[in-house]
This record gives sequence, structure tokens and C-alpha cells, in this order.
Amino acid sequence: MTILDIHTHSQPPIDNKYGVIENCYPHLFNPVKQHYYSVGIHPWLIEDYPFHIDDLYNIANHSQVLAIGEAGLDKFSKTSMKKQENVFVNQIKLSEELNKPLIIHGVRVEQELFRLKRDIKPKQPWILHGYRGGKEQAARYIQHGFYLSLGVHFNKECLTAIPLDSLFLETDEEKIDINELYRELAFLYSISVTNFTLKIKENIALVFG
Repeated sequence: MTILDIHTHSQPPIDNKYGVIENCYPHLFNPVKQHYYSVGIHPWLIEDYPFHIDDLYNIANHSQVLAIGEAGLDKFSKTSMKKQENVFVNQIKLSEELNKPLIIHGVRVEQELFRLKRDIKPKQPWILHGYRGGKEQAARYIQHGFYLSLGVHFNKECLTAIPLDSLFLETDEEKIDINELYRELAFLYSISVTNFTLKIKENIALVFG
């Protein structure tokens, strides 16, 4: 099965025919055959669902879990930045130990993410999901070795700064067909839908295995 959508909160059909990676909170993990998942502790949910990193390890090690996350930092979370960073760093270590990419939720924490990436020097790919920023910020993320995942609400001007080999697509919480997003982005990148889709599939195969 080919994966097209690297991050969704919607439960896909039983056959998962479009190939999605379903974001799942650890306490809700109940894998369905032919489905794929990312699991992590969201910075908004640290206080509501305290989850021990050892328990997360046992879930994240499941063969149907392809990535850690979404995890990260958010200036609007009710949890202190110090505690958020501690939880995030533990998930970075988990990503490294399990050799699984990290899907990141980041809100107004660009420099914090750059610092952590510089200090930790992770070998696993870091993917900033739901990127909505502009061209200059996108260029900085690319320069620091991030992948960027775009959903429905992306900023068109950022595309000139994002090479195709650093790009993913996602539906996140939107009830749309991922193929619509592929068609729109192919048009904006001025290439055929077929070639655009093949390139994103190559990225997915490289990062998610």
C-alpha cells in the first residue's frame, strides 16, 4: 500500500485505500489491520494525559507505528515551556532509539526547535507538520534540515522556498480528499500530478520506510 497522507486525525476507511498515517494519542492506541500510525504526546495534552515514556516506548515500538508524534512545543500551551521541552526531548530520544521519524507540532518556537536540533544532532528526519508560514521562515527550516508538511491552509508564497524533496502533504483535521491537495500543489509547482505524486511518494518511502 502506498502512503499519501502523512498526518491525519480522521479515522481512515477500513481498507485505508489512500494510505494515511493516522495520528493517535497513546491512551487511544488500538491498531487496525492495514492501518499505520504515529504516536506521541502533544504539547497541549501533557497535563491532561500524563503518560510515562516507558509506556510510550512499548506502543511506539509496534510495527504499525511509523513515526513518533505529533510531539513538540507550543507557546500557547498551558504547560510550562520547561516541562514541554523535557517531554519533547524524551520523544526525540525515542525517535532516535526506535529509528522512526519525528512529526513535530511547533507554534512560535522556531528558534527553540533550531537550538534543539543543533544540540541533539538527530539522525532521524524531523517533519514540521501543518506548516503555514511564509517563504523566509520556510527557507530557514529547510536550511536547518527540516521537512515541511503542508495541509489545506498553507501559504502559497512559501512554495518557492520548499524543494520537492523536502515536502510532504497532510489532511490534519480537515475532511478533504488528499488527492485534491496533490492536484492543487502539482499545479502550483507547475508539474504534472503524476510526477508530483511520484516525487512525494519517493520522499515518503525514504523517510517512513
